[in-house]
Amino acid sequence: MSTEYNPSDPMAKREVSKDRSAQPDIINLRQLPTSTAQEVESDILRPVVFSSDNTFCRFELEPKGFLSPSSSISLGCQVKTTDNILTAFYPLSVGVHSLIQRAVLKTSSGRVICDIDEFGWFKSLKNAFQDNCTQQEREQYKSGTCLAWGPAYKDVDATADTDGFEANTEAEFLVLQNGKEYGGEATDGSRVGLTPRKFSIVSSEANHNELFPTFSIALHDLFPFLKTGNQLPLFTMGSDRIQIELYFTPPASLERMVLSKADEGDTGFEFQIDQNSVEFISDHIFYPGQMEQWASMNKDLTFQYFDYVISRQQITSAADGTDTSKTNIRNVGGAGRLVTRCYAGYKDQAASPDLGICSHYGARGLVNTGDAVGELESNLFYNEKFLYPQNVKNGARHYHNLRDAEKKQLYVPRPIYSGGGHDLIPGAGAGATYHFDGRTQDQLLVNQFYQGWRLNHGERVGSKGVELTMNARDNAGTGQGLATGKYLQIAYTEQLRYATLKDGQLEVYWS
Repeated sequence: MSTEYNPSDPMAKREVSKDRSAQPDIINLRQLPTSTAQEVESDILRPVVFSSDNTFCRFELEPKGFLSPSSSISLGCQVKTTDNILTAFYPLSVGVHSLIQRAVLKTSSGRVICDIDEFGWFKSLKNAFQDNCTQQEREQYKSGTCLAWGPAYKDVDATADTDGFEANTEAEFLVLQNGKEYGGEATDGSRVGLTPRKFSIVSSEANHNELFPTFSIALHDLFPFLKTGNQLPLFTMGSDRIQIELYFTPPASLERMVLSKADEGDTGFEFQIDQNSVEFISDHIFYPGQMEQWASMNKDLTFQYFDYVISRQQITSAADGTDTSKTNIRNVGGAGRLVTRCYAGYKDQAASPDLGICSHYGARGLVNTGDAVGELESNLFYNEKFLYPQNVKNGARHYHNLRDAEKKQLYVPRPIYSGGGHDLIPGAGAGATYHFDGRTQDQLLVNQFYQGWRLNHGERVGSKGVELTMNARDNAGTGQGLATGKYLQIAYTEQLRYATLKDGQLEVYWS
């Protein structure tokens, strides 16, 4: 006798299926049909080309696995000198990235995926969004970058101040910090300054075995294509190999290194990249048992990413009619493309190449005379309209616009950005003994005055491109705004690109 199940009967017993294959996967406790195993194989590659003049190298990657964005390049420098130059260190705002002028990610057939010029300057802009802890605890050791700030407290007195607080609770200046302590007072009453970390010092050729550090550059820092997490399936690309080309800054240039204060002004030197230290540590990711299946199911792939296109113009600041910085409007490109952001700044091209702690890697701000700070007037014009109804002049608004463009917190003190509160930075007068390698820290005043704009309308830029307005004037809105000299006005537009990989052939397009 068979019994039928009556769903209207609350007393009826429901039979539970013992067939687990019929259950939803989310509650099925059987073994998953897909393997989640992952293997990583690391190779150490030497450049296939390294120029005899120390200005270029090329790597060629093995066609296996997926290329991990965490792969890195290691390199280091030593001083070759005809003078008595003993030590140097990497510019604090960029570290070892100062060695690279241009970086190119391409295929052996000539398809360029990423090409970024003035890389050191671009990296100094991006490093402005790194917090103090990251710079001190990680990047200082990894790349030699450390432009972190903190308070400088007074020495402890035997007696309390008149306000009842001991002196060591009072911070009189904002100073550079690299994890070392500023020394106490010397016998002559002066304060011992901060020096570069020993591992950051590059010694003379004679002693390079003792002090010859190598640092690391992450591949995703070089190429925005990998910043978004894209992993190139090298194993599907056949004979079309992925290549990395690095163009280095000139060896006899202070764009590579910063001399110690004692050697400031010397000229008989070269900063030579040691070829034996240049290596590419490539990480290749494998998924055992699934590689062929993945390749058969993904014969036609599309990658979206952002790339940065540079535009440069020479700018002159002078007290006479040759000044070109006061009324400067120019086209920075982007016609017919999807442009999402724009960045700009003034790179100092001073005749004297020794620009101090950060060398050329900064964005020069306007003249600061006492409490009077120059006025920068900026805006973007595209698709027949201005980004802002009125040109932006306020330093705090410039700061906000830059932070809004990146959507990250900006870790640049106000005196270093726009010059406000400049007395907080110790200079040649008060606080001169708070120095870095003998250099006064007021060299850094208004030295990171980067500009940023977000083109957030989601529309394609028309045929006329993007026009950039940057007028540097004095605090009255007229006259000279930048210090007398020559500058390279650098502007980057962030543009959307996509790459297709079909049957092992990579093609790259502008969106």
